[in-house]
Amino acid sequence: MSAFMHGVLCLGYAAICLFFVRYWRRSGDRLFLFFAIAFAIMSVHRILLAWLDLRSEIGTWVYWIRLASYLLILYAIFDKNLAGRAGAPAQATVEDRRDPSSG
Repeated sequence: MSAFMHGVLCLGYAAICLFFVRYWRRSGDRLFLFFAIAFAIMSVHRILLAWLDLRSEIGTWVYWIRLASYLLILYAIFDKNLAGRAGAPAQATVEDRRDPSSG
């Protein structure tokens, strides 16, 4: 891939990172912070690819950087879902729904 395309992708990832930083500062939600960090990592990844001028990143250590950013996004989603469940009220069980006067 040409250095120009790496630069375009780097700029795009950096812009997305800044949007998530803005959302994180407004809401204080960790999901946005994790997404911002992941997109910053992807931006640095593109800088490294342009600088090293690799023909293929498969099988090199640079690939692991991208994988780390994807894993961070997955962790952020799981963290958000688990945090939502911890604060949610418990659902009523079958015994709670039964009328106590019926028997």
